[in-house]
Amino acid sequence: MIEKLRTSFQLVMTALRYIARDKILLVYSLLSLLATIAILITFITTEIMFFGFMGEETADALLYAYLFFYYFVFSFITFFFNTAIITSVQKRIEWKEVSFGDGLKESVKHLKAILIWSLINSTVSLILKIIQDRVGKNSVMWNIITGLVWWAWNILTFFAFPLMILQEKSPKDAIKESGILFKKTWGERAILHVGTGFIFGFLIFLVFILGMFLMFSSWAIWISIGFIIFWVISLILISSTCDVILKTLLLEYSKTGLVPSWVQDNGVFKNIGKEL
Repeated sequence: MIEKLRTSFQLVMTALRYIARDKILLVYSLLSLLATIAILITFITTEIMFFGFMGEETADALLYAYLFFYYFVFSFITFFFNTAIITSVQKRIEWKEVSFGDGLKESVKHLKAILIWSLINSTVSLILKIIQDRVGKNSVMWNIITGLVWWAWNILTFFAFPLMILQEKSPKDAIKESGILFKKTWGERAILHVGTGFIFGFLIFLVFILGMFLMFSSWAIWISIGFIIFWVISLILISSTCDVILKTLLLEYSKTGLVPSWVQDNGVFKNIGKEL
């Protein structure tokens, strides 16, 4: 387990080195986050204003329809800007120059794939939400099961969206190939997925602890709150960007067995890809 966490840390450092080279990738993640926050505020406001005055059954039916729309818009925004990151990283792998506009152009170019995958992702999300509300409302076990199913879906489709973008595969073929790659190195992929999340989760936890310490010291409370907000948002942006970068690099390694010289992976890709 310690070895896997060490590998996860090395992968995160690899992604951070890449971000240091192309800081524009963080702008894509920032735009995605800002758009998501705007959609979330709109969703919450609409729910409070309209659904609170309806009958329970009518409200539930309309709420699920609206929830599906929210899931779809949220997914579309996420995958639109992820496409810009994925294609930018791939061009760097091919030693091509990349600009901010190039990433957005690639996102527009792959609009059909983004729409399709957003529909699939939002449909899965809604189904699990309905199951959780209807069956697991008073059952801790069903909540755990739906959580595990969502986690398994994310692991199984780890490479699916990058495959649709970079290799223009259909959703069915992309999920199938992503599943095959997962089966070959299931332990490595799962632990790496959890490991990188653990690293950034731990850093966010440290930020909260330090922020609370500053809050109860002689520092002004608003400065402490500002400190927490700034670093939590920064870590979320870096974490999400690292995740997309690593998916792209791992996919390239799984295809060619090669790693770009600028990655300086110190053998980490050989460690996680030895069964591919």
